[in-house]
Amino acid sequence: MRVLLLIGAILIGLWPGERALALPQWLGESGLVPAPSGFQSYCRRTPAACADPTGSPGVVRMSDAAIRQLEKYNQKWNSRIRYRPDGQAYGQSDYWVAAATTGDCEDIALAKRAALVAGGWPAAALWLAIGRDGEGTAHVVLVLRTDRGDLVLDNRLDRVLLWHQAALHWIARQVPGDSRHWRRLEVRS
Repeated sequence: MRVLLLIGAILIGLWPGERALALPQWLGESGLVPAPSGFQSYCRRTPAACADPTGSPGVVRMSDAAIRQLEKYNQKWNSRIRYRPDGQAYGQSDYWVAAATTGDCEDIALAKRAALVAGGWPAAALWLAIGRDGEGTAHVVLVLRTDRGDLVLDNRLDRVLLWHQAALHWIARQVPGDSRHWRRLEVRS
């Protein structure tokens, strides 16, 4: 019996633990893909909003206070903008605009991005990403690249989540520092 306990203790000591099971900090990416047509139209209508941000894409150092501030922004914009599908709000589908009072997921994500940039957050670290939710519906969120990992600001949640906590099957994202280009996402867990 003592031998079995000793072997068990040794095996537990050799177990790689949480480090081996950890997910990557950031969303993985591969080749370029076309930007969503609604985004392309948005950029034609509002070129300044799609201008490449100054500075190289970087990683924002996050303190607990900065995360709380980010969550306040997220809550503020989630409550300020009433969700309304494009067809009802604008009379057409896939119409992207930085929402003021009503809009759907991409409109809210664009409004959050504009507010965060105006509040001093680095534009090159903020980008849009598309995923599919549990029902297979495309959903756009805002992502901030940080030293703690990619943080997701979702209009459906007031909490800011790490990318792997968001209930999304990731598809594509803007290229940081080159907002008109998008890349396919490859998530390896």
